[in-house]
Amino acid sequence: MKLRLPELARPAWLFLASVVIGGVSFSIFQLYFNLYVLSVGADKQQLGLLASIPSGVTLVLGLPLGMLADRMGRRAALIWGNVGAAVATLILVATGSPFIMAAGAILLGISQTIALLSVAPFIMQVSNEKTRTLMFSAQFGLSTLSGFAGSLLAGYMPGWFAAGFSVGVESAEAYRATIAVSAALVFLSNVPLGFIRAEPGGGSGRVSQAAVGLSRLWAQLSRPLVFKLMAPNLFIGFGAAILIPYMNVFFKEKFGLSDDWLGILFSVASVTTGTATLLGPRLANRLGKVRAVVATQMASLVFMAFIGFWPGALGAAIAFLFRGALMNMAGPLFQAFSME
Repeated sequence: MKLRLPELARPAWLFLASVVIGGVSFSIFQLYFNLYVLSVGADKQQLGLLASIPSGVTLVLGLPLGMLADRMGRRAALIWGNVGAAVATLILVATGSPFIMAAGAILLGISQTIALLSVAPFIMQVSNEKTRTLMFSAQFGLSTLSGFAGSLLAGYMPGWFAAGFSVGVESAEAYRATIAVSAALVFLSNVPLGFIRAEPGGGSGRVSQAAVGLSRLWAQLSRPLVFKLMAPNLFIGFGAAILIPYMNVFFKEKFGLSDDWLGILFSVASVTTGTATLLGPRLANRLGKVRAVVATQMASLVFMAFIGFWPGALGAAIAFLFRGALMNMAGPLFQAFSME
């Protein structure tokens, strides 16, 4: 008996093609941006500031940027978000000036927020009841697999540019060229979206805005249930921000990992994370969503401690893979519980 997958509309396939290209781009940027910042002579305080700016922009401007994305239309918001992210990436690597890099980080935060807030609504537009689950799963799965390919490829790119430019493998020039490739790929990810000639689902794609006053917004945010759902993400966000953005710097400085081995490690992490996420629903069926979230996140803390205190690179790398898999396994489960 043959397994027949639901047929996807042409806009859905074009969107998934854009997801693949964007996933490769993001993995390259994620792998090398921190190393580039340090290579131009910046200290870790400046690196921490640059890493925090995009998240700060999302926190402060998330609501108005979401309303702007609604008015732009989902397809237009994705395209302009990608354009802004590509320009911001080029600004970040164009100079070592702290002020110019901070401006690039602000633009990156704005652009990523507009695009991110448009992804789920766009999937809703290009899918129907039969294909919606497939689309959400495909979007996550393709992002993970393209991250694997991007990290694996990125591990060798500084060496290629170093040989071409006659500079050091870990020089600012080699990292700058590598990150510039990621910016070019962000531009390229707009090509499939450009072939979607009209907003999917008919109409302009713009959403009519109901009047939402501050009092009504506060009334929703102050509900006990909403606070209970927000609090775990708040604490996890603070904890993750201290550690996760700097794992590449940690492995490079503590264990002297080369760029190619760093790329291999992050590419394997993408695969283990994707596999663990697929196993999450089975665990939730046995334990329940909340118990599964608590169990996997508590277990991830053990491996987080191993990363920091294990004396060898191999043991720390294995702990890194298990920590990422267990922690990210809980994410979709908690989202599903929150939506329910």
